[in-house]
Amino acid sequence: MSSLTTRRMRAALLLIAACLLHPASAAGEVKAQLNGTTWIIELTPTDHEPRQGSGPQKDTLHFDQDAVSSSSLATEGYGPASFTVSAGDDGIPGWSSTQTREQEGVAFWRGEVHGETMWGTVSKHPVNGRIEDFSFFGKQLNIARASEPSQAASATPTPEPASAFVMQTSAHVLDDP
Repeated sequence: MSSLTTRRMRAALLLIAACLLHPASAAGEVKAQLNGTTWIIELTPTDHEPRQGSGPQKDTLHFDQDAVSSSSLATEGYGPASFTVSAGDDGIPGWSSTQTREQEGVAFWRGEVHGETMWGTVSKHPVNGRIEDFSFFGKQLNIARASEPSQAASATPTPEPASAFVMQTSAHVLDDP
């Protein structure tokens, strides 16, 4: 087989692969995987001057019917909001959403998902008030395990602080040749 024929075959295969791996279909798969899931997260303030008494907070994110809701923001009047998904430059699926609180403000979410682990940021922008920024890290709640009565108490994982994720990631990166 000539080198020209080989190059043409490779080009044709690459074109076919590009069509099959179109980002829109990958985004649809990620959205489908997120729908119906619940995540236990820990929010850590990233403000340079945190408010007194502000420290890590627990929250629950629920993805359902192409919308995301936050348990803690729901108590403040923020409703569920649609979310979009995309693949980052590193190939890790990401999502974003803007939750609104009628005439009070907005909360901007951005997260990345890797298996049963999620991390990201949320920024609350009240109409009248100080912007609050948080980073978050958490784990997917295993619904099947939660439905078993004997294990229901252990079904809510305690997320590791973001610093633990950084340490684990750093160690993994350092181990790679």
